[in-house]
Amino acid sequence: MNKRVLMRTLMATAVIGSFATAAWSQSTGPVKIGVLATLEGPFAAGGADGMRGAELAIRERGGVVAGRKIEMIKASSDAKPDVAVNSARKLVEQDKVDILVGPTASELIRDAFHLRSVARVQVKGKSKPVEVTTLIGARNENVDPELLRWIETYEQGIGAFRARDFSEAKVHFSRFLEFYPSDHLAKMYLARALEYEQQPPDESWTAAEVFTKK
Repeated sequence: MNKRVLMRTLMATAVIGSFATAAWSQSTGPVKIGVLATLEGPFAAGGADGMRGAELAIRERGGVVAGRKIEMIKASSDAKPDVAVNSARKLVEQDKVDILVGPTASELIRDAFHLRSVARVQVKGKSKPVEVTTLIGARNENVDPELLRWIETYEQGIGAFRARDFSEAKVHFSRFLEFYPSDHLAKMYLARALEYEQQPPDESWTAAEVFTKK
């Protein structure tokens, strides 16, 4: 599979790009995807759309990535930060998810968790992309400060990439890869930044990976 196809495949990208623990990369169990969305109340329709988008991504991978079965675990945020944090904690601490997906999941839990951006993904026909992140750890936990510093460098690369500053993005991803040379996600973003630096995308480009089916 080439880098462009891999980058456009949400779950494969998220899984391969995760590096929160060495034990995760050596695991042989299922890859657990936690999907956090509003499943009750007036905004439940949007939450259901998010769930369908995640299910579509899994189907497009045949339910498997890197030889491991993909397991999707659903949770509701009720569009409330306190409920979202509690739901995210359950997904992380009890369900042991590897990846967190949700239309507003990152915004709702960012104060409680260290997150790493993976991609923005948009299902055809929907106006807003979904943010996909990996969980580095809870903010009240002992997380390696050096890792967090370099995650900040990576995030600066993501910000520059999404702002179409591909030269700046290239610098940040290259710096990150000096310390984490086997990180596939940073490698893919660096390759994309180099490509777009030479041949920029058209004006309609939003840095979102678009699934063409519904």
